[in-house]
Amino acid sequence: AIFDRNFINSALEESALPKLTNKFYDTLEIAKIFTPHLKSHSLSKLCEHFQVENRDEHRAEGDAKATGEVFLKLTEFICNNFEIGTIYKIAEIAELALLQSHLHKYLSILHNFLTKTALKPKKKKIKQDFFPLKNFISNRKKEETASNKYSENEILKMFEKGGQIAENFENYEYRQGQIDMTAWVTEAYKEGKTLLIEAGTGIGKSLSYLIPSIFFSKFAKQRIIISTNTKNLQEQLFYKDIPAIQNVTNLTFSAALLKGRNNYLCLRKWNDIISDVAGYLSPYEVKFFLNLIIWAENTNTGDIEENHSFNPSKSSLWKKIASDGNYCYGRKCPFYDKCYVIKIRRQAEKSNLVVVNHSLLLSDAVSENSVLGNYSHLVIDEAHNLPQTAAIHFGFSINLFDLLSIAKKILTKGEFQYGIANNIRIAVVKSTIPEEKKQLLRNKLDNFNEPIENLEKISVEFFKNINQIVIENGSYGKLRFKNLSIFNSSKNLLEEINYYISTIFKLTNSIYQELLNISSNIFPFYDQNISDLEGLLNQIDELQIKLQHTFSPDFENYAFWLETRDKEFNENSLPHCSIVCAPIEVNQNLYDFLWSRLETTILTSATIAIRDEFKFYKSLSGLDKLEEDKLMEYIASSPFNYHKQMQILIPDFLPNPQDTFFSSQAISLLKEIVLVHNRGTLVLFTSYKDLGIAFNALSDSTSEQNTTLLAQGKTGMRTSILDAFRKDENSVLLGTRSFWEGVDVPGKSLEILILYRLPFLVPTEPLVEAYTDKLRKEGKNAFLYYILPISLLHFKQGFGRLIRNKTDKGVVVILDSRIFKKDYGKYFIKVMPVEPIKISSNLELTDYITGWFEK
Repeated sequence: AIFDRNFINSALEESALPKLTNKFYDTLEIAKIFTPHLKSHSLSKLCEHFQVENRDEHRAEGDAKATGEVFLKLTEFICNNFEIGTIYKIAEIAELALLQSHLHKYLSILHNFLTKTALKPKKKKIKQDFFPLKNFISNRKKEETASNKYSENEILKMFEKGGQIAENFENYEYRQGQIDMTAWVTEAYKEGKTLLIEAGTGIGKSLSYLIPSIFFSKFAKQRIIISTNTKNLQEQLFYKDIPAIQNVTNLTFSAALLKGRNNYLCLRKWNDIISDVAGYLSPYEVKFFLNLIIWAENTNTGDIEENHSFNPSKSSLWKKIASDGNYCYGRKCPFYDKCYVIKIRRQAEKSNLVVVNHSLLLSDAVSENSVLGNYSHLVIDEAHNLPQTAAIHFGFSINLFDLLSIAKKILTKGEFQYGIANNIRIAVVKSTIPEEKKQLLRNKLDNFNEPIENLEKISVEFFKNINQIVIENGSYGKLRFKNLSIFNSSKNLLEEINYYISTIFKLTNSIYQELLNISSNIFPFYDQNISDLEGLLNQIDELQIKLQHTFSPDFENYAFWLETRDKEFNENSLPHCSIVCAPIEVNQNLYDFLWSRLETTILTSATIAIRDEFKFYKSLSGLDKLEEDKLMEYIASSPFNYHKQMQILIPDFLPNPQDTFFSSQAISLLKEIVLVHNRGTLVLFTSYKDLGIAFNALSDSTSEQNTTLLAQGKTGMRTSILDAFRKDENSVLLGTRSFWEGVDVPGKSLEILILYRLPFLVPTEPLVEAYTDKLRKEGKNAFLYYILPISLLHFKQGFGRLIRNKTDKGVVVILDSRIFKKDYGKYFIKVMPVEPIKISSNLELTDYITGWFEK
């Protein structure tokens, strides 16, 4: 509404007409507050949800009418589904928020209406379960006995004709590769070995490791940890694949979906804030807080991923209410029995399967299994992503908000003061300790003021300085440093930061020691204050260790760089800049923390072998450090007939991508393919810059042809644009790196796949640059040893998007002619499922695509 209102007012001003000054309500704002369970809040999705027909979609008049109807349906939905008290509470909080709309007025009208009609007879409200998904599922029987056998024949029978999976799974197809993979996974569990297995596209690898894992868990009475690359894949496995097994087989087992602690709401923090919103939050934060209220009152899991109205990464608010290990009261917490983290961890301890993501797996490994506990059996799906993710988790980062959060935790000043220092000060007043002791504690608490104030001011100045450096000198928001001269201009600030952090640590420890000598019986909220101080000491200690590593760096084994989210420097805003450190190689870390400790490990992906060998991946991941008889290797072939299902075309007439004319000619050809053939098309880019150019070039022509154009970062979130792409068989989707994998679009919605450039690594990426430097020092060819193999694996991932089942048919067009013109092109050809065809003109390309689909 704000954008539309400003747009209209701008047009009125140009026409010398008075601007709109009337009150307005924002339908999007209201929908986000009251329907956080909806995956998308776009007008089209709200129309679909509230059954509003919009025949003139994307036309001003049609969209305006549809918005009005959605507003009425939304108002009716609120009145029918929420209690008067809830609406009143949200109205009160809305009055504190930094909003341009008149939300508070709207909610007050609703509240008054419901109050006046409260006594009138009406249908009883049926409480809806807006968030029905659970993070623990079980169909185990109470008196179930453990399995006394682990039989390969029994497992494989499930996949054969007459077996439970073969007979009951929807659209099940017999695939030899799936049978083979199941047999290898079964054998790995039996022998207690590590299995490295490439599962070609279409094999159905999740069933191939899930079924043997369930059987083995029941037999060995041990949990199996299953790790996937992302939270999206984690949820697909837990909410789709695992329930399907329970529904169509007689296997009885339990499974838990477990994420990192900071994904869950802390009930103690939530209740503190909801009881004093003005005291804890700024008006800007209250704006985002409104989108959490309905979710917090209805969630079963406390997992913020359920809430599609709130993005934790776009607001510092989430840190104020998320679970935090440093500040967890444990059993002393008044909400311990209801704690979302405690509940799911207890369930995970007794589950057969525990589904996690690579980030949690690795952070747990580094913290000595503090989350997952001891386990001996691990399945890693999408294993090709593990080394890259490991580099992040075996390193660290420091940003401005790490420093500010320490200061804010101790004391936050506003309309009301709050924080650890204020809590202890209140407890001192209420305590019955001697007056002399009270004065001593007051003095120590007063001593916090100066170092906190200075730390905040100097930290902002320091990070503004380095933010400006990376913006002016970095590449894609990153700037690697190989010595500490980059901090020369900020040396004094850095010394002061270290001094004030050290001072705050000493003060905190001094107060902590004083409280330890006081009886808990005479000091109110003693346990909570002790826990808060311990958490603060741990947080400061962790920060000091990071600072020590950063400013006494090991440049030989670690890469260091500055990184920013800011596009341009702004003196008046806080910088989103970080100092980042990551190991150049992770092979030894992975061996030490995982492979050497486990009895059985299954690592699988569609892309971990290059020319039928695992040598590169084993070296990268540390698996080559295992004894030879501990490691099993196998490649399970895809069931697809690529020669009948896929054609690969390479326009050899396009210039080299480094040529200044490449962009204009490639975009022109891309435009022609899209408009002439009018089929479901996915275009994969290696940079947002290229994607943006293509989006601008295609926008008008696709609109004129009534072709839906979808683009990552332009037309919606990943999930919503993928849903739209699947539903519209003639749409065009533009995506970058994250769309090269994990995209499953079978059928006519994806018939043409265009790879804009070969997916080479960005040479200025700090970790890439550091690793290539290391290889050159060792006398190795960095391109052949590292850059090319990684690119080949990415390339294979891109190809995997096109053919998803045996009835799919499509064309791959590669706009990068280097495949035929460079020596390394032969390696890309070798990993292609079919031989590519060299195209010499636009007309020939059109003929080949048309002819292929007419066959």
